[in-house]
Amino acid sequence: MSQQIKAIIVHEPFGEFKFGYVDKPTPKPNELLVRNKAVAINPVDWKMQKYNVLVEGYPIVLGCDGAGVVESVGSEVTKFKPGDAIFTYPRLGERNGYGTFAEYTLYDENLAFKKPENLSFEEASTISVGLLTAAHGLYLGLKLPLPSKQHKYAEPEYILIWGGASSVGAYAVQLARLSGLTVIATASARNTEYLKSLGAEHVIDYKSPNAVSQIQALTKNKLKYAFDVISPETATLATETLSDGGKIAWTAGEPKLKSDKVEAIQVELGTVYKVPDLYKATIDLKEELEPLIHNGSIKNNTVQLVSGGLETGVLEALKLNEKGVSGKKLVAENKALYALLGTTVKFIIREGYKDYRDWKRQSVSNAKEKS
Repeated sequence: MSQQIKAIIVHEPFGEFKFGYVDKPTPKPNELLVRNKAVAINPVDWKMQKYNVLVEGYPIVLGCDGAGVVESVGSEVTKFKPGDAIFTYPRLGERNGYGTFAEYTLYDENLAFKKPENLSFEEASTISVGLLTAAHGLYLGLKLPLPSKQHKYAEPEYILIWGGASSVGAYAVQLARLSGLTVIATASARNTEYLKSLGAEHVIDYKSPNAVSQIQALTKNKLKYAFDVISPETATLATETLSDGGKIAWTAGEPKLKSDKVEAIQVELGTVYKVPDLYKATIDLKEELEPLIHNGSIKNNTVQLVSGGLETGVLEALKLNEKGVSGKKLVAENKALYALLGTTVKFIIREGYKDYRDWKRQSVSNAKEKS
């Protein structure tokens, strides 16, 4: 009889998340079996359950951000061994061992990051989805030069990151700076210094009625690149800042283009394991980014720990994530932001703890949008 492990399970389409037990998975040739030490919750997790999207079948364990210790490896694994600490992004929406809401998860060795010793598992578990999504947008979507190319621009080359204080946005700000661009980010005024510490040259208050004109003035109407991680509405606003021939990458809703001279590119991390060329490109990005994490050039998100556990912590955090509720400090200071945007917050679940991970918000413009 197979060994059973604890997990949070969705048993049927549109079914509730429920605590239960599943078979402990066995790694395939190029896979790692990892005991999860911390798992992050992303908006896509509850969307998959609530709208029955991106799911191959049931019952299923969801979750797509994790960090832990390798327990065993597949027959062809060469990069890791039992006892190694890693963090990564598993196969999205696939059954039989790939969801992170469980004691153990199967991960692809080629997309696994080695955890730096100076990062906790909680800190590491927030990196994969946010960082890889940002990298997809900037390097596969907008075709920006990689940090390792050390590209030098004769004049400032601007990029707009709409939603700079979100998880993906914060990573995008850092990567764009490392690629030599001059970063303009939108965020609430209280996050100005935080974003400047990550490398933003200019921070525009997203609540300002003339945010678009401020950006146009800064760039002298010559902006070529934009990256929106908030909503279709903000993506549309971002396109208004672009010059002819400009490009916008988007994650949370397609913009309404007012000109055929602007290109819009969707960013989809979820198809990485299903599209061979995208899988290879993501491996290349992982190899590019890993040294930047280890040398401190890329900073992880901020952590706040609260009590909880796997049996109840994941379920509660999923509910809070969907509602857009954060810890006391954030709720008290961001009521207007939550009311306006309907934001969601990334949470972390650690063995023995429920974490409100990363106060930087990932916004969703329409909770009923099936994406």
